[in-house]
Amino acid sequence: MKNETQKRWGLVLTTAEIWFNRGVDFSNLGKNQEALQAFDKALSIDPNNASVWYNKGIAISKLGLIQDSLDAFNKALSIDPNNANASIWYNKGITLSTLGRSQEAIECFDKALEINPRHVNAWNNKGKEFYHTNNFENAVIAFENALALNPQNADTWYLRGKSLVLLLNFDEGVKSFDNALKIDPNNQDVKKYKNLVLEKSISLIKTSNLIEELLMKSNKVTKKDLPQLTPLERAQAVLKSATNIGDGLTYQGDLSNPKQNNIIKWNFTSLLRSDLKRYQSLQQLLTDDQKEGSIIAKNYFDSGFNYEFLGYHHEAIKVINDGLIFFTSDENAWNNKGVVLGQLGEITEAKVIFNRIISQNPKKIDSILNLCWILNQSEEYDEIQRLCDVVLKIDSNNTIAKKIKLITTINTSIKNNV
Repeated sequence: MKNETQKRWGLVLTTAEIWFNRGVDFSNLGKNQEALQAFDKALSIDPNNASVWYNKGIAISKLGLIQDSLDAFNKALSIDPNNANASIWYNKGITLSTLGRSQEAIECFDKALEINPRHVNAWNNKGKEFYHTNNFENAVIAFENALALNPQNADTWYLRGKSLVLLLNFDEGVKSFDNALKIDPNNQDVKKYKNLVLEKSISLIKTSNLIEELLMKSNKVTKKDLPQLTPLERAQAVLKSATNIGDGLTYQGDLSNPKQNNIIKWNFTSLLRSDLKRYQSLQQLLTDDQKEGSIIAKNYFDSGFNYEFLGYHHEAIKVINDGLIFFTSDENAWNNKGVVLGQLGEITEAKVIFNRIISQNPKKIDSILNLCWILNQSEEYDEIQRLCDVVLKIDSNNTIAKKIKLITTINTSIKNNV
């Protein structure tokens, strides 16, 4: 009689519920394998329980079985699609993100936000997906929605700042970094990127001023013809329109003293815009797939150019590689990949890339000089001299090749006398 009363009032748990609760307890204790076994017991009794499938998906994901986790979330949604809560869609989005399926992940985060517009983690992760797919405008919007709900998240301020910088909005980007540092004053990544942006914005302004000066000297424009923009706005316009940006040849030492005792340290890198416009102008040579791929690739390559100019080496290498999947023949993209690898210390791979470019286009001066920069890191002075001679045969007035040749002569002498 007592059991009948308890059942009538829902006071007696079914066996499936007992196993489910046991699985939740195991999950809370971090015992995910035991939790998975308990959830499977529950599903053997009640195979159409969406909550069990959802919690099984969580346990599986913690065991690193990502595809199986996605299958469990999909099963939960198929059983009860109309009553799914934000957490199911959010966790499915996280799983899709881990699998590299960014667009589907964003759609899941949107589903979660339809149910719960204040789901701060969904806004954050939606922003991250936009950021990693180079959609920086939408990344900023998502991060700002997350910050409206939780302004104390230093990581969100940091990623908002990086997104703004990649939109060439340096001032707002630095402000975002400052907000991150107010919350986390010891964050070295934020400090590094803030300083990097300040340095690069100054460099970009100098580049812009130099271009203006050259235009003035050419008598092609007067001061009044220049757009009424701030120096930084003019500099941003330079970066957007530039086809080639090099930090130029910088060195520490006196070239007028060939008998000095200290090795002359020098640096040179030249970044090149994608030359896909040239390929696109030869449309009759491309298949339909190649035409579409070249457009996608150019967006990736341009992002890589901007990333590397701003010092974001890891991001640069990722998007350049993504672009090369769609279009493998862009030698400027390969050039930039070589530069990035050099900055990351991957000298051997960078050397292979530059030698391949030069073998296919022996007159590509920028890549030859970039190879000289790579070879200098391993003190291959004889080969640098030979390459400088190659450049000077192509362009006898190339001042960079002349200076590298002189520096290398001095360094060779110092090395041989040690």
